[in-house]
Amino acid sequence: MIFAIAAGLPLAAAPAADLYKTKCTMCHGTDGSGNTPMGKKLGLRDLRAQTTQGQSDPQLLAVIENGKDKMPSQKGRLSKDEVKQLVTFVRGLPKGR
Repeated sequence: MIFAIAAGLPLAAAPAADLYKTKCTMCHGTDGSGNTPMGKKLGLRDLRAQTTQGQSDPQLLAVIENGKDKMPSQKGRLSKDEVKQLVTFVRGLPKGR
């Protein structure tokens, strides 16, 4: 397998990282902690925590697509493939992505 490094990530992970950066970091932060002004205001959970990581992929897909509590729906804003990429990226956050 050939890897190209972009921002320290394999090429395959770079699009997901870019998507997370543009769509999620304002609230969830670059590390997923929710330690941002907006994340603190909304009382967001840490995406790296077991409460999030313990959810199934379909559960996480549903939250991103349909929204939940203060999380707005991304249906119509993101493709199904982009939502899947975000779930994969969020799964990698505890590993230091």
